[in-house]
Amino acid sequence: EANNFFAYTEGRTVVLKGAQGRMVDFYDMTGRILSHQVAAEDNVRFTAPAAGVYMVRVDGKTTRVVVK
Repeated sequence: EANNFFAYTEGRTVVLKGAQGRMVDFYDMTGRILSHQVAAEDNVRFTAPAAGVYMVRVDGKTTRVVVK
């Protein structure tokens, strides 16, 4: 489905696939926005500032990602 996306980690980097052309937001668990961008490519990368749980939102759909 075109609305699906997939997020995974590579170390402290969160990799988001399937987001090209869509609004992508990264949040910490306090709700503070860490990144807000339109995905220029299919793969979006975000380096987390520390280990922890982060929220990834793509066009209103949200998932959690654990960074170790």
